[in-house]
Amino acid sequence: MRILSIVLILFVLCDSTFARNNKFESRGCYLYSSPFYQYINNYDSLIDQFEKLGIKSVLLSTDANLLDNVSSNYRKYVRDFIKIAHQRGVFVHAMHLQSYHFIDGYAGAIDRTNKIIDYNNNVEDLEKFDGVHLDVEPHTHPNWTSPNGYLPGSNANETIMRNFIGLLDTLRSVLDLSLSNGADTLIISADQTYWIHDKAVAGELNTGHVNDLLKYIDFITLFDYTDNESNLITHVDDEIYAANRPKSIVLAMDTKYDLEYPSITFYDEGYFAYDRGDKILHQYFGKEPSFLGTCVFKYESTQYLYDNRYSNGLITSVEEDLFEFDEPKNSSSGEWTINGSSITGAGIIDSIQTAFNGTKSFSTTVDWKAPSENVIIRYQLGTAYQNGIQNWSNTPIVYFYLKAQLQTSAKIFFGVIEEDGDHWRLKNPVTFSTKYEKNSVNLFEENLVLIDNAGGGGFSLEKIKFIEFYIEADPNLGENIYYFDDILVGEVIETYPDNVITSIELDKFSNTGPSSSTPGEWTRYGTILTSAGITLESQFVHSGKQAIFYGADWNNGTFGGLRYQLGAPGQKLIQDWSHSTELYFYGKTNLQNNAQIEFEIIEEDGDRWRMKNAFNLTTNYEQYTVNLAESNFNVVESNGNGVYDLTKVKFISFTFRKGSDTGKYKYYFDDFTRNKITRVNQENSLPDNFKLIQNYPNPFNPKTVINYIVNKNTNVKLTIYDLLGNTVDILVDKLQGKGNYQIEYNASNLSSGIYFCEMRVDNNSQRLKMMLLK
Repeated sequence: MRILSIVLILFVLCDSTFARNNKFESRGCYLYSSPFYQYINNYDSLIDQFEKLGIKSVLLSTDANLLDNVSSNYRKYVRDFIKIAHQRGVFVHAMHLQSYHFIDGYAGAIDRTNKIIDYNNNVEDLEKFDGVHLDVEPHTHPNWTSPNGYLPGSNANETIMRNFIGLLDTLRSVLDLSLSNGADTLIISADQTYWIHDKAVAGELNTGHVNDLLKYIDFITLFDYTDNESNLITHVDDEIYAANRPKSIVLAMDTKYDLEYPSITFYDEGYFAYDRGDKILHQYFGKEPSFLGTCVFKYESTQYLYDNRYSNGLITSVEEDLFEFDEPKNSSSGEWTINGSSITGAGIIDSIQTAFNGTKSFSTTVDWKAPSENVIIRYQLGTAYQNGIQNWSNTPIVYFYLKAQLQTSAKIFFGVIEEDGDHWRLKNPVTFSTKYEKNSVNLFEENLVLIDNAGGGGFSLEKIKFIEFYIEADPNLGENIYYFDDILVGEVIETYPDNVITSIELDKFSNTGPSSSTPGEWTRYGTILTSAGITLESQFVHSGKQAIFYGADWNNGTFGGLRYQLGAPGQKLIQDWSHSTELYFYGKTNLQNNAQIEFEIIEEDGDRWRMKNAFNLTTNYEQYTVNLAESNFNVVESNGNGVYDLTKVKFISFTFRKGSDTGKYKYYFDDFTRNKITRVNQENSLPDNFKLIQNYPNPFNPKTVINYIVNKNTNVKLTIYDLLGNTVDILVDKLQGKGNYQIEYNASNLSSGIYFCEMRVDNNSQRLKMMLLK
């Protein structure tokens, strides 16, 4: 499920008489102590990572007390880091970590700021901080009582905000005094939440406490958590357009991958989605005088996304590929080649508009003038970032994204070439249109035609060296451009977790009847239909980007419905339904009504079963439960053996029947699961006499110790999973007696990231979260 996370940071130059240059350059980042200590005596390597990620400014978590000790190693490390950063063109701001005590009393913040000033007065110019940043947010104060916002004068939070302003006023005076005494300029900034600003004075911009803040500090870091860059633009464009100070606003995207906060994470998006969002912001706001650049939170998370950008079966996203206008035999791993006399242009295109994901795609321009010629595009596998050609044997399904500038009758065939020279091509062409579509090809040998048997003709997925797109000459003639992006092995980037039947994100919709559908496809039927299909509007989606909807006009008929065919590649097998008789889904309608909705299941042999009790929806998304026990259903069609069998379920279906309503209604459904979604690190899901204990150390590299307790003879299974639910290792799977057990787990063959250890006893399980940091 795609989730894009943004944090907004607004840097607004203050009204102070002593306003300074921002000393901030896009892109910036928050840097906490872990990577800072990790790179001791090797800060050039850390700056190398900054350059790779495009980071030019750093808000460094700083221990002012240790820094004040002129003989401490910490002071030496800070001096070394800032000097190297400045030599490499990176700004560094000292960051005071979050502490509400600063709001109750200013002495601690004054003391720390004075120590930063004193440090700057006693080191070389290249070793000086460029500013002081306060990670001190008023709403974190324990006495803060309004989680939904703040109105000046409306409640006790006024006192906290006034104290916060007093803190900033005091620190501004401290810095200004140091400047008048000959100290170097230090700019000051502070964090703030966007909703305090939004609630300041209704209908006015830059008013209330935010305006007060700007009297004392050089910029505000204003956080806004949302799900995509489009929403971010909508939330903040008034601020950017209203700002009359040049180069004063910075926007920052949050790259957290912590599963406890799925609404603010990029963990299932990857670095290229983050990078794309960054470029979209620059494109959208680039001409606005107030726009300065972007910032990220935080360095470790962004680095994690970058290190794992090609994991989980991605063959290529084109972002780091090469192109050579040459014969494929002369290519190298990770390189595209092309041939054909009709080609007028080809190569890697760096453009958000022409890429499906990230900023790069492969494109070819073809002019079909008579006599026209077929075009062959090939990509050579085997780069270091791929999981290895042998992984293709785990699934014969390959996915890719394709579009063309013009819709024509030209045919495109997918093919593969093996290491021994055997050349295979699919019998049937793939589909394409003027918009990116996700194509899937099944590389079963019976679907392929042998073009060249140079290696003897034996098909082997493990031996694939090239993938190929073969474009037949277009009989319509004329010029066309074809774009290719994101080639994957199996349903791995957008796969569903264990318990999800469908989140609609990967589904299709067809106007044909259910008998013509395919796995993962919704169809419609009935007499009341006015519209139906996949909706992309965020206000009609429970999660992700897609939901299914059905429009009904009760003036024109009496019933209609939606039917969904199970068995899509991203889903677990149908027989898994037998492990749980409860089905959960989210639904809502646009108007409250008393029309009846009937739930049905249809088995592979045609037996159709209807739930005895009908239901209706409310106007807000709510989770509904269907208990699939046979006692809750009646058979309405017995086209098979008439035996109720959950392992044979092929379709789920909703039938809408007219009540006393008239008029037009829409019904929305999203997120179908087998069991209620709970946090993966939920404790106490095992019986009291069994326990899985948190691994130590955690984070770890590469070894960690896992302890667990068994209090009777039973079968125990201990499994390691990755973020997508894929099994990484099975540590234990056997009968064990009563006792305390310990296992040392070595993850040297895994990449950095979050993993889960699950202990399963009988029908109960418990999971714990582990973090591998290499």
